[in-house]
Amino acid sequence: TIFITMIEKYKELGFHYVGFMTDSDDFARDVDVVSDSELICDKPGVYIIADTDGKVLKIGESMDLNKRIFRAYKWIKNSTNDKVRNYMKENGTLRFYVLPTPLITAAVAGFDCTASFNKSLERELLKDFRDNYDALPILNAGVA
Repeated sequence: TIFITMIEKYKELGFHYVGFMTDSDDFARDVDVVSDSELICDKPGVYIIADTDGKVLKIGESMDLNKRIFRAYKWIKNSTNDKVRNYMKENGTLRFYVLPTPLITAAVAGFDCTASFNKSLERELLKDFRDNYDALPILNAGVA
């Protein structure tokens, strides 16, 4: 389908499959995130959540991929995380793809400043998705 083509396009851009989210057997949490990938680290990056058919559901960014994927989606309650967990519970296992991005440090006005391309890359990917499919990924609904 068209959405499988989209995840394949992102894989061609360098996104790597790193793990999945599924129902948890642990009473203390709703979901488990499983991965043995070294790409899930404390580095910045952009991530994609897709279903098992390859349909892109969410495009996001984080300054710490490990915290975002392993901690936030498992433990933190907010509208975005709840939407992802609820979608998984209704529709099944979700897959994570990541593209780590470099940190850039430069001296500005005598200060060492650090930045990443995360937000810019996320914005461009969302714009590309919207341009190709006339909509945002279902779990990004309401994002500019």
